[in-house]
Amino acid sequence: PRERMAAVAADGVTAYEGEVTKRNSFGTFLDIGCEAPGLLLAGKERSWSASPDVRGPGSAALLGSASTIEQDLPVGSKATVYVWHKSVHSGRIYVGLDPRPAPAIPLHALPVDGVTPLTGTVTKVSDKGAFVDVGCELLGLLNRKELDMEEGMIDILSPGKLVEVYARRRSVGFGRLALGLTPELRPRMKVSEVEAKSYQGTVVSVQHGSAFVDFHCEVSGMLPESVAPTSPKGAALCLLARGDCVMVQPAMFDPSMDRWKLTLQELRSLDSETADDTERHDHSTGPGHTPLPENPTLPLPAVLDTGAVSCTEDSKGQLQSLVQARLCRSVSKTDILYQAVAADGLWKATVTLPWPPGDLLTFEGALCKKKVHAEQSAARSALEAVQEK
Repeated sequence: PRERMAAVAADGVTAYEGEVTKRNSFGTFLDIGCEAPGLLLAGKERSWSASPDVRGPGSAALLGSASTIEQDLPVGSKATVYVWHKSVHSGRIYVGLDPRPAPAIPLHALPVDGVTPLTGTVTKVSDKGAFVDVGCELLGLLNRKELDMEEGMIDILSPGKLVEVYARRRSVGFGRLALGLTPELRPRMKVSEVEAKSYQGTVVSVQHGSAFVDFHCEVSGMLPESVAPTSPKGAALCLLARGDCVMVQPAMFDPSMDRWKLTLQELRSLDSETADDTERHDHSTGPGHTPLPENPTLPLPAVLDTGAVSCTEDSKGQLQSLVQARLCRSVSKTDILYQAVAADGLWKATVTLPWPPGDLLTFEGALCKKKVHAEQSAARSALEAVQEK
C-alpha cells in the first residue's frame, strides 16, 4: 500500500527511492511510493552548496542550480530524494536531491511566538509574498498583505537570500506558517495559555463567509461561531473586513483545523485606533470599544482606483463584503463564481454574483497577464457597477 501523506517524514534526511514520472514547467515529478508525487522544483533544486561554516541545526536551505536535471534525470530514471517540505492541505510534497545537514523542525515544535528570531532562506517570491525556508517541515510565508508589512520590503528579497524572520501564526491543519520581518513587542500566547475571556484582535482575512482573526495567539481564530445573520452580531459579521479591530472570546479549539473558534463580543471604532502596538493588543475593554449596534448600518466598501491591477489589490474580498452586506447573510465560494479563460497568453475573467431581490449579475474584467489579476479585474468591474445601483 502507498504511504499516506500525513505519514511522510518531511525531515529532509529520510531517504526515499523515487522514479521520474513526468516533467513540466513546475518541475520534475517523482513517484516515491506515496499517495502524492514528490516535486523537484524546476530550476530551483534544493541542495546544500554552502560552506560548512554557515550550516547549523535548524538553518535553512540554500538553492543550487539544476541546469543539468533533464540530462541527469530523464523520465523513467530512478533517484534517491529527501522530502524537504510537505503540505497535507494542498497535497504537495517538495523533494530535494541532497539531504539537509540536520533534520527539519516539526511545525508544532517551531517557536511561533513573534519574538524568537529565525534565520531563513527565500525560496520563491510571488505576487502573494516571499516563501521562506526556516528549517521547518513547512515553508513560511512573508505575506504582502500582512498589516504591518511595509511597501516594497518583499520586492528587495530574491531566491537564495538569507533573511531574519519571526513566526507569528501557524496552522497544522491547513499547512500554513505566517512570518513577519520585525519582532513583536511581547510573545504570543500558546494554545494552552488562551483563557475564556475577551481578547482584542484584528481581522486578517475574510473568506467564504468567515472572518479570520489574529488575537495575538500562535494560531488564528475564526468567526462566526454559529450566529444568525439577522441578529445584530450576524449583521455585524457581514460588515467585517480585513484590518477591522474586534473583541472576541474563544469558544472552542478545533485541533483538526488548528484554530480557535471565536464568538464576536464587540466592534472597535476604527477612529480610536493608534499605531501603538501595545494598545492594539491590550486585552482590556475601555475607550474606543463599542458594543454591537442594535440596528447596524450597511456601508459600502470603497472601490479601488481604475488603474492597473496591483499585486496587493483585494477587490475580490471587497466584493464579497459588499454582497454579504446587501444580502445580510454570509456568502460562500459557491455564491460568487469566477470563470477565467486564457487566450493568446492573456487572461479574461467574469464573475457572477447574487444581488437582491433575487438577481444573478455577471461582470467581465480586463485582459491581464495572470489569472489572479484577471479575477481581481472582474471583481473591480463588479464593484464599480453594483455600487451605482
